[in-house]
Amino acid sequence: MMPQFVLLLVVGFILNCSSEKIEADQLVIVVLSQANVYHQRQAKELRDDVYRQCGKDEPRPSILFLHEEWHGVGGWTIFPTFEKISIDFEAKAKWVIYVDEFARLDLKKLVETLSLYDSSQEHFVGHALQDNSPTVIHHYHGFTEGQKKILYPLFAAGFAMSSTLVASSSVRLRQAPIQQNFHIDAQHELAKWLWNDGKGVTLTSTEQFCSKEPNEENHHCAIWPVWSKRYNCQAPLDPDNVLFAVKSTKKFHNDRLSIIKRTWADDAKHVIYFSETADESVPTRVLDVNNTETGHCVKMMSLLEAVHDDSTAYPWVAVVDDDTLLSVPRLLRLLSCYDPNEPVAIGERYGFSVLQHGYTYLTGGAGMVLSNTLLKIIVDGGRCSCYAENSPDDMHLGVCFHRIGMSVVHSPLFHQARPVDYAGDYLAHQRSISFHKFYDVDPLQVYQDWLRVGGPMGHDEL
Repeated sequence: MMPQFVLLLVVGFILNCSSEKIEADQLVIVVLSQANVYHQRQAKELRDDVYRQCGKDEPRPSILFLHEEWHGVGGWTIFPTFEKISIDFEAKAKWVIYVDEFARLDLKKLVETLSLYDSSQEHFVGHALQDNSPTVIHHYHGFTEGQKKILYPLFAAGFAMSSTLVASSSVRLRQAPIQQNFHIDAQHELAKWLWNDGKGVTLTSTEQFCSKEPNEENHHCAIWPVWSKRYNCQAPLDPDNVLFAVKSTKKFHNDRLSIIKRTWADDAKHVIYFSETADESVPTRVLDVNNTETGHCVKMMSLLEAVHDDSTAYPWVAVVDDDTLLSVPRLLRLLSCYDPNEPVAIGERYGFSVLQHGYTYLTGGAGMVLSNTLLKIIVDGGRCSCYAENSPDDMHLGVCFHRIGMSVVHSPLFHQARPVDYAGDYLAHQRSISFHKFYDVDPLQVYQDWLRVGGPMGHDEL
């Protein structure tokens, strides 16, 4: 039986063998930019690089920045972009291309690739990922009876939608707005919605949307990520610049904290283990709060207050769970791209009701890094009191960030789940910074394989 990926490629070629003439000015490029200064700079560099590929009197694509045109919290889910594009570019655009701010594209190859498809039909094109096993981040979709595994695009490699598909999607959203509460993985959620239980469109995978940088011998890519731009700004920070705050509880002191000490803690100069229980064997710093089975909001805020008292010497504070694994050297390199004198929060972005005026937050299990400047605003501002002792701590901080008008920084290098919970090609070319959860895996092996500098899956040669 022919594999699904191969079958899709063959069928796509047969159906689209007749070329459609496309000019560059019939393309709308949406850069998936973020509001942080460093990310804005990357988006502008990408735009300038695209325009340099156009001759003085040649047509140019329209380039939009997500953080400017869709500055509401839900733009990153892609859904809010459809209406504006379908209205503003109805008469001219044939294709809408979504591209990561850290990517590069070859405009000529992109036009050639999209010319293989009829833009008057609904087409969804990109670099396909597919889950090989049930995963909580996709609510185990595709692995229960009657469900089909879907292909979804690697956002880092870019993806394209025909203007016809964008227009029909805009109409569908007006008729039936999305009522989803939690947004976790925009890549999968977009593809699942477009697939529409088999009544919609399936992603067509093409090799021109690449998951890694091309080389001189193999330059077939129309779009590709430049992974090194995510981490290499200046020399890595000195470990003295980061205080690591580990949130734990008595029952996990022996097993979980011993794993942290045997893995990433060796690379960190300043680590404090916070617990509601004194334990000299760790040692712990005691928080005068009750431990709750879920939520931990009061515990988190007490931790931040305690860290705030110690933090004047540390430009950055990393807050992690006691079952979070880290690569400290990669984190130090990433932080060299950001200014701790600005209010900055970095981690993995989730959303709650973001299409209905909700908020974005950083999921706690992946770890989050706060600038000392932001920490002072949170603690001293008096606007971040918990609604309840067991309110979800990461979501509460998201509400707090939203209240003070601050956008979080999303990095795909932080992970709320285990490596086995992600499609292989999603992780294949990145230098991951964190993973979460110790169940059904050997956390020591996960650290050795994925997070230790020089490990087999670390890609520190990038």
